Amino acid sequence: MKERRYFFDKMNQVKHGEKAARIARRTRVEQFEFYAEWYHSAIRSLIDVYPSHSTDFAWIAKNVYPPITLKQVKHSIELLLGLGLIEADGKHGCRLTAKSITSGREMTSLAVQHFHRSTADLAKRAIEVLPVSKRNMSGLTLGISEETYRRICSEIEQFRSRIITLAEADDHADRTYQLNVHLFPVTRTDIAQKEGI
Repeated sequence: MKERRYFFDKMNQVKHGEKAARIARRTRVEQFEFYAEWYHSAIRSLIDVYPSHSTDFAWIAKNVYPPITLKQVKHSIELLLGLGLIEADGKHGCRLTAKSITSGREMTSLAVQHFHRSTADLAKRAIEVLPVSKRNMSGLTLGISEETYRRICSEIEQFRSRIITLAEADDHADRTYQLNVHLFPVTRTDIAQKEGI
């Protein structure tokens, strides 16, 4: 992880002569930074649910779970504004520019990987400290083929789309949840090929 971060930092130290290249580099760094910390997306969602509190950094800091510092909130708001994920709103302070965002399939960067690890750690913490009434966790261990794996991945994509539709239609949202879906092998995936079975 540290080695990959080192090379990402080195890539971004390369000097670019053209204005467009500098802007693209800055955007890449800011996008990396957005996914580098789990709380940026949590704050973005909290602003959607409670726009009237979007400039009350102390309120945001204590209502993000687990709580974060005022400095982290301030930096996150600046980052969200800089990326155009939120915008100033004369009535409330800030509002979202789009209800939903996604890293997309093409963004498999180090930061997105770090984001997934961080939110997986939050899920582990939730098991330990949150009552069952505040969380929903389940798991399956399945024997499947490569073809079934691909079909399940397709089902997961459709499921994610349905969840996004439900969330976007919710006019009474009063909290932010993180939904992680993990599907990974717990045995080698080449046993039949290697063993000739």
